Amino acid sequence: MTFEPTDVDEMLRALAASPDRKRFEAFLRLGVDATSAVRRGLRDDDWRVRRDCLRFLDHHVDPESEAIALELLRGDPSPEVRKWAAHALGCDRCKGGADLALDPVPALVEAARSDASLRVRRSAVVALAWTRPPDARIHAFLAELAAAERDPKLRRHAIDGMARHASAPRDA
Repeated sequence: MTFEPTDVDEMLRALAASPDRKRFEAFLRLGVDATSAVRRGLRDDDWRVRRDCLRFLDHHVDPESEAIALELLRGDPSPEVRKWAAHALGCDRCKGGADLALDPVPALVEAARSDASLRVRRSAVVALAWTRPPDARIHAFLAELAAAERDPKLRRHAIDGMARHASAPRDA
């Protein structure tokens, strides 16, 4: 027997308990109708619920949730949640051109520089690399990181991101 949740909160809990691509795609299709549940879910005790809410925000911009995503990036105890917060705040490709209401660059730089988890640091660098439009702050940080970083994968992401941000206007 297939479990069919009757409301968005139940759907989110079912997804967190048993990750499934079709369930997640159905959750994404709810769009704006899921916003209230996502906002609640970002504060949930279950890290999997928080992660799935961030995955949702990667595709749907919600200004009220952005500030919570920043908090999660800066201090959630779960590295998986911090990794998805970085992606949700930085990956412009998934949002279809929609702009965030806040500037995620400082928090992403902080995570890329100092998060305890290498996976979170890598995710933050990839998010910075794919942030649009080209940004001189990002280029400068990625250049610094590429010169000093020991992890070859993180360094490769930084170099790739530098190329994407090379056309950013520089202060004279």
